[in-house]
Amino acid sequence: MCFKPDCFASLAMTTVKYLDYCQLTLPLVKSIISKMELKTRLEKEFLPFVIKPGQYIGNEFGAIRRNSGTKVKLLLAIPRTYDISATDFEVQSLYNRLNNEPGVRSERVFLPARDAQILLKKKEIPLFSLENFKPVSEFDGWVILCQSPLEFPAILQMLELAGIPLQSDLRKGKSILLGTGKGFVNPATTGEFLDGFVLDWGGKTASRIAEVLQGQTTKKETLSQLARIDGIYIPGQPYKMASGANEADYSLPAKPVVPFIEMEQDKLFAGNGDSLFSNFLAATSSQAESVEVIAQGLMTAMQNSGFETVKLDFAQLRAEPKSFLLSLEKKLKDRRFAFEIENLPLQSFDSEIAELLASSNRNRVSFQALASSQRLRDWMGQGLSEETILAVLQQAIEKEFQSVAAKFILGLPTEIPQDLQELGRLLTNLNDSYARRHRSRRLLIDFEFSAPLPNTLWQWDTVLSVEQMGDMTSLIREKSRTKHLKLVWPDLEKKYWESLLWRGDNKMNKAILKASQIMSEKLDDENYTPDWRKIFSELGLNEADYSRPFKFEEELPWDSVITPEERESLRKFRASGPASLLPTGNSQTKARKVSCPANSEQMYGRRAKIIQSTTTLSPAQSKIRKKWIKAEKVRFTSHLDVVRTFEKAIRRADFPVMFSEGFHPHPKIAYGPPLPLGFVSDCEYVDMQLEAPFNNQLIERLNSALPEGFRIVEARPVFAQAVSLSAFINTSVYEIELAELSEQQAGKLQQLPKEKEILVDRKSKEGIKQVNIAGLIYEVKVEFREAKQVVRISVGLSQQGYARPQEVLQAVLKLSEEELAGLIFKRTDLLSKKGDQYLSPMKVL
Repeated sequence: MCFKPDCFASLAMTTVKYLDYCQLTLPLVKSIISKMELKTRLEKEFLPFVIKPGQYIGNEFGAIRRNSGTKVKLLLAIPRTYDISATDFEVQSLYNRLNNEPGVRSERVFLPARDAQILLKKKEIPLFSLENFKPVSEFDGWVILCQSPLEFPAILQMLELAGIPLQSDLRKGKSILLGTGKGFVNPATTGEFLDGFVLDWGGKTASRIAEVLQGQTTKKETLSQLARIDGIYIPGQPYKMASGANEADYSLPAKPVVPFIEMEQDKLFAGNGDSLFSNFLAATSSQAESVEVIAQGLMTAMQNSGFETVKLDFAQLRAEPKSFLLSLEKKLKDRRFAFEIENLPLQSFDSEIAELLASSNRNRVSFQALASSQRLRDWMGQGLSEETILAVLQQAIEKEFQSVAAKFILGLPTEIPQDLQELGRLLTNLNDSYARRHRSRRLLIDFEFSAPLPNTLWQWDTVLSVEQMGDMTSLIREKSRTKHLKLVWPDLEKKYWESLLWRGDNKMNKAILKASQIMSEKLDDENYTPDWRKIFSELGLNEADYSRPFKFEEELPWDSVITPEERESLRKFRASGPASLLPTGNSQTKARKVSCPANSEQMYGRRAKIIQSTTTLSPAQSKIRKKWIKAEKVRFTSHLDVVRTFEKAIRRADFPVMFSEGFHPHPKIAYGPPLPLGFVSDCEYVDMQLEAPFNNQLIERLNSALPEGFRIVEARPVFAQAVSLSAFINTSVYEIELAELSEQQAGKLQQLPKEKEILVDRKSKEGIKQVNIAGLIYEVKVEFREAKQVVRISVGLSQQGYARPQEVLQAVLKLSEEELAGLIFKRTDLLSKKGDQYLSPMKVL
């Protein structure tokens, strides 16, 4: 189909039907061309020059890409960098939830790292989504997921990179910006910048947002319709909390997104302490059914993701821990997983749970946060004596966990120095008990400080100053012996300003804007964080106005999102104490001693050794060599990214690779020479040792578990004691397509193998040095294929020396760094050169 204007004119089509067709088609073509142009620019001007480009290419296993049949385009914007937040439970769940809505296409964008922000501004490249490289300014709506008010300046940085006006009143276009997450519990602080806030996700919230955006007319009418949806707050309009949440809709995605790059938290989350959904995974009919449903959902996510580590946060998992872990144990036989247990209630930890979790020494256990003294624990309704705490922690540290952590929360209302002194004595007793048994290991003690968050029992209380928190820290250290404990303290300055920003009013908007402007100016300083005290001083804002205790009767900045009845209820419970919220009969819990059967089956850790029957096809424990390809979609993944990708695919496919022995077992895999970043390849190799007989169905299974862009094209058993890939391969062959190449340049390139000296500048950790690559260039050919000029280069690749194809081209063409980055280098062969003979790794088995 031709879409040129003269072609249309020659057709002389004048029917209304044809005109309608043109109106629909021309914008589509324009959109496709725009997307292709942006993608090309990214590949030439952005991805080759940023750190960890794999975080900007999308295409991860589990990513959802839709190009047709969608009527509403929603952007899920995360004001944190990809390597910090891509695996977060809230990000994964909301991304999955939005894409489950019919007719909705949701794509992601994360705050670019500082080096990427600098490059985007320098090249005037708009901020783009991961799935389809679409400018984020073209989406119908944004859902901005924020966990802390300290992230507010980053939101404005993203808007600046997108070329979108920062103030809501200045945005006349149709794109609507909605904030959601724990960071927005007080909408007043960012009301100048965002159009609205999703404070409570009910069962139909996402679908109703899509309906409104699909039929939107003016921005004013759109916001008016959004305000009618329960759970959405539009500044200046009444708010009503959502009801009838469908908990099953907010469970773990069956197929989570699995990043290529190394993550700060490279694990599967099941609840992470800041859940968007207030009723996440609550029991729908009975506790037993709920436990079974949660366990099965988690098992499915584990199988489909390939993460080795799973983090279970029992502050968010609405299931009784023991029942849940026992249910999970039945489904996890012969599986290699490490578990991080967070916020486990101490009263749930008995000998049976201890045995289950201790079956792998890679597991970590962290207990729920406790108040500092018996008085405060009773006031909080925790009902745990010092004897109980010591008994449970002593039982936990007797097991071979990788780590055990206890948490204590400081600065609760009514806390006095005597409470902290009592905590000091508890830590001393714990230290002495631990020292007698484990002199070489440490028990972690995490400390948190209470913060008077909006819409909580503590919202009227004062914000602890940095000095007050420091005094508490000093008193605990003074009144305790903790030589054998590892104390983990929060960043006091960060905690203080986070609390202040949470309690801000509309005057705080200008402080956030100022912080964003300074951060944009200081992108070159990797360690810079906003100096909020200086910003407040320059703007005439008084810290005391936000840190002071509020009176029960005074109006609070966040009262617009809470009814008078709910506010009064909070006030009553605050006056009587948190324990009044709990069922009656909550008594102090004693450490229980429950025997565990000696023949209990192993739950976690290295899978049990299984004796496989031999076949005549291959040895029971066989070694196979695979040839695989790397396509353009994933060419900006590094070699370490590739290693992580294959390891996760192996777990997803339940591929029977053999593991090493020891504390940290690793799959027995050996890769060929690493492919340079940005290259594509038709001939990569990897050796794998199997613990089961090899058959071709295994390869099909593994291919189905690999992300798009990776594919195994050949596999053969290794029967003899074959030479390793690294020792065998010493020659690499590349092809590069060039737009222009003169006959003189082609002749010089083909003469390079005959030269005696070819000096090139090579960067290293010590600086730039000159290297002679003559003798390492075996062959250079120039061919014409389909009106294109293709340079074929064979170079040496060994421990004695190597030549890069870029260096070979540079020796003659003298291309700039940008021109080289615009070329696609394809590795077409890896060989072993023996004299004049070339051998393939697949031909010597």
